[in-house]
Amino acid sequence: MTKQVEGHEKRKSKRRPVLESFSVFLSAPDHVPYRLSVQDVSDLGIGFQLAASDGASALWKPKVGDTIDARLYLNPTLFIPLKIQVVRFFQNGPEGPQMAGASITELYSAGYRAYGAFLHLLDALAEIAPDSLDQ
Repeated sequence: MTKQVEGHEKRKSKRRPVLESFSVFLSAPDHVPYRLSVQDVSDLGIGFQLAASDGASALWKPKVGDTIDARLYLNPTLFIPLKIQVVRFFQNGPEGPQMAGASITELYSAGYRAYGAFLHLLDALAEIAPDSLDQ
């Protein structure tokens, strides 16, 4: 999903950080009973943290290649179903959080169309953010 080359990130699609004002989180109901913190989203994938939102250590360690029926929650009750495949798993330092990067595998699904609309919303909000901060 992402490769670092001489200090520059090389990826197939633009990464978008998720604003903290959103209540966005990822769920993998077949694997973990808690919310996974979303770090960033892109046209082709999603980055997330494996620790529970309350700081508990990860109970599940995915393997590269694992396919997951995930849910991207936009609020506590509204979610977008996505089938994702883990392409990267790492830990930020010896005591840091465990992170994963996954690509979306079903690019022609209704869930992916809804996901694309969410990305479009994030892009539109990023364009108006400076005006919003002045108010």
